[in-house]
Amino acid sequence: MAKEINDKPIYSDGYLTVDVSRWRVLVAGQRVKLSPTMFRLLIALIEKRGRVVTHRQLLERVWGWEYIDDMDYVRIYVWHLRQKIEPDPPNPKYILNEPGVGYCFVAEAESGLGNTSVKNLKTLFRLIMPMPPWKGTTVSQALGIKWDTVKALLQGKGKG
Repeated sequence: MAKEINDKPIYSDGYLTVDVSRWRVLVAGQRVKLSPTMFRLLIALIEKRGRVVTHRQLLERVWGWEYIDDMDYVRIYVWHLRQKIEPDPPNPKYILNEPGVGYCFVAEAESGLGNTSVKNLKTLFRLIMPMPPWKGTTVSQALGIKWDTVKALLQGKGKG
């Protein structure tokens, strides 16, 4: 029996749309061409969205096990991918770095607090928190707020 193809994109937020079945990426409604390697890298990050994917996991998944010691590949390809999909590549919103560990894809809806309640913030943290709390600068960057504010909200000391 033939497998049914899913026509829904695996990620879409109004700015960035990634459609695996059509091998297509749209940024602000415009098609962006990615190399097959860049596309596999983006898919690997999106599939684990909200969690840090280590350099080694990315190398094995995207390039193959024989490349697991070539950490520069990941760094270089992430830089190029950010140039193509990020609204402001030097200040990424989608692909965040966890120094010395790997990268995390953070959905646009999760990258800014806006009117987020404490309950929603705690849900967001359950998605992000495979990262150690002492590495909070990356998390707070993803949320667009100071780490002390994040801790206060999680402890119920903030509005919500």
